[in-house]
Amino acid sequence: MKILRSLGSGFFVLVLLGSGCSTVPPYTPGEVPTAAQLEQMTPEDIHANMQTMLEKDPPKSLSEDERYQELMHSINLMKAGRIERFADFQGMNAFSADGSAKIVKNDMHYQVVFSEDFSVAAGPRLVVSASNGLSPSDKKALEQNGAVRLGELKASSGIQTYDLPEGFDINQTKSIVIFSEPFQTVFAVANIQ
Repeated sequence: MKILRSLGSGFFVLVLLGSGCSTVPPYTPGEVPTAAQLEQMTPEDIHANMQTMLEKDPPKSLSEDERYQELMHSINLMKAGRIERFADFQGMNAFSADGSAKIVKNDMHYQVVFSEDFSVAAGPRLVVSASNGLSPSDKKALEQNGAVRLGELKASSGIQTYDLPEGFDINQTKSIVIFSEPFQTVFAVANIQ
């Protein structure tokens, strides 16, 4: 009887430990998913959960004053600087995108300037990155190609500028990427010409 109780208790402990090792906590809609939770989601789940997160935490947009400041900054930058590279945005992973991006050199500093007709589908916590790879379609491709995060997307449409870090080698840059950090999903890519 003592042996069976011991075996039974040991078995129970093993079962509990074993089951705890392989489970992933359930995803709470509207929250940032873990990498393990993302792996368990279908593309349809990801899109539905992105929509829920957007409803809970809508993307920010620029005020009229901020839009005007971005416009004036980009006009002055284009007048004083020189366009080094140019790229047209394409939507990725069933998301829409239009417009273009230019890499402009002003003195020894580089900036990325989005065109006035730029637009991208709204997404949760979108960021802008410069990548050394053409058309990266996911987080893994971005990481493999040495992407550099330039900042949060300021608005889903219109002119906006982003600084490239000092010492950044534009000759290695192949694309400008708009990416949802929480869902590790590429929304748009502009392959540099």
